[in-house]
Amino acid sequence: MMLLSFAYLLLFLAVGLLLARRAVPDAEGAVLFPLGCGFGVSLLAVLPAVFSLALGFALPAVLLAAAVAGAIGAFLLRSGTRLRGLPKDSDRGAVWACVLPVAALTLALLYTHVLHLVDGAYHTGQSCYGDMPMHLGFIKYIAQSGEFLPRYPLLGGTHPSRGVSAVSACELAASLETLLACPGGEFGADQLETLMYNTVDAAFAPDGRGVQPMQQANQAMLSRAARFPLSGDDAGLFGLEDGDALCALLGAWPRFVQSQWMVSRDDGLCAMGYAPCSVRYRLSDASVRVDVSGEYPAGGSVRITVHTDKKAAFPIHLRIPEWANGATVAADGDILPAQAGGFVTLNRDWQDGDELLLTLPMAVRKLPAFHQAVSVARGPIRFVYAPKTVAHDDVLSAGMDFAVALVGAEEIRVIERMDGSVTLSARVTPLPRWGMRAASCDQPPIVLSDANIALAFDAELVPYAEAAIRLAVLPVL
Repeated sequence: MMLLSFAYLLLFLAVGLLLARRAVPDAEGAVLFPLGCGFGVSLLAVLPAVFSLALGFALPAVLLAAAVAGAIGAFLLRSGTRLRGLPKDSDRGAVWACVLPVAALTLALLYTHVLHLVDGAYHTGQSCYGDMPMHLGFIKYIAQSGEFLPRYPLLGGTHPSRGVSAVSACELAASLETLLACPGGEFGADQLETLMYNTVDAAFAPDGRGVQPMQQANQAMLSRAARFPLSGDDAGLFGLEDGDALCALLGAWPRFVQSQWMVSRDDGLCAMGYAPCSVRYRLSDASVRVDVSGEYPAGGSVRITVHTDKKAAFPIHLRIPEWANGATVAADGDILPAQAGGFVTLNRDWQDGDELLLTLPMAVRKLPAFHQAVSVARGPIRFVYAPKTVAHDDVLSAGMDFAVALVGAEEIRVIERMDGSVTLSARVTPLPRWGMRAASCDQPPIVLSDANIALAFDAELVPYAEAAIRLAVLPVL
C-alpha cells in the first residue's frame, strides 16, 4: 500500500513537471522542478476532491483522478512536450547549490516534525492540533451533503481520538469572532457557539483549577501517556503548567462575550448570541441598555428587555441559528415567524421596559461524524455518553466494556430538570470489541457485528463539557 501511495504521488508530480515544461518551455531545471512540483501537488489536491463530489471519498474517485492525470500527461507527451533537453545556464551550479540544501532541509523537517509514526500509522503534525482533521472534515461534509458552510461539529477534528489543542480552539474562535463583523460572516456564529460551549468549555477542569491543553472527543482515559505528536506526556491532563493553553483559554470567554452583540450598519443593534448579558450603548441620542435573560444555551427561551432614558427609534436584528426551525419572536402581543439561518429585524420606537420573547426550538439532531458515526446535538450543545469511571493512582479511565452504539431506530428524549439543566435519554447497546488502542479510545467501528440489540439499555447523555471521560462520537446500529 505504501508503494502504491508513492506511485500515485509520482504520477501527479510527473504530470506537473510536464505542465511546467509546457507553460515555461525555456525554463531551466531550477525553475522547472519547483514549478512542476507545485502543479503536481495542486492536481493531487483538486482532482480527487472534484470527483468525490459525485462519487464520495472512495476508491473510484481516487482512481478516476489518477486516470484523468494520466490522460493529461499522455496528451502532453503526444503533443511533443518532453523533459529532456533543458537549457544550460552558467549559473546552474550556484542555483542548485542553494536549491538542494533547502530541499534536503524540507524533507528532513517533513520527516521529523510533520510525519509521525503513531500506533502503527503515519500521521501529520497538524493532526495533533486538530487543524488538518477539521479541514478534512469540512471537505468531506461538503462533498457528501453538497452544503456550504459545513455543519460538521467543531470538536476534536474528524477523528474523535486524535485530539485538538486548547490553543488551536481559541485561535479558531478568535477567527470566527472576527468573521462575524464581515458581510455574510454571521454564518460562522453557529460554529463559534459550538466551539465555545463544547470544546473550549470542556478544556477547563470541573473544579475550575486547571486546564487541559489537549482533549479528545472520545476521551476514555486521563493519564500520562504519549498520545499526541509534538506534545508532552501530560498534555491530556488538567493542570496549570501549560502557560500557552492557560492564557488562550482565559482570554477566549471575554472575547466571546464581547461578540454576542454588535452595532449594525444601519445604526442599530445586532444579536449574534443569546447568553445572559447586558449591553449598553447610545443610539438615537438616547442611553440604551439591553438585558438578555434565559437558560440559553441549555434552553431556547430568551427574554430581551430594552431600557432607554427616553423614546428612541433604532433597529434590533436577531440572528436565528440554523438549527432553530420554527423559531418565533413575540413583541407587543404579536408573534412573528423567524427563518432559521437568517435574521429577524424589529425597527420601531423603543420605550423603557419594552420586551421581546425569542423562542428557539431545540430539536435533537444526529450529525454525521467519523466512520459513519454520529454526534448528538441539541441547540449549540453536543451531548455525550459518560461511562462509569475508575480512578487508580493518577489515572482516571472508563470502566470495562465502556463502548456503546446508539440504537438508531429509538427516539432520543429530552429531560429538563428543575435546576434548568438538560440531559438526554438514548437507547444504546454494548460493543464488546470496541475499546482502547494504546492510551486512547480506538476509532469508532463501521461494522457492528458484535452488537446485541437484546442487551440494549437506556443511557443518559450529558453535555460535552460536563464529562471528562466521554464518548462524543458514537456508531449507530
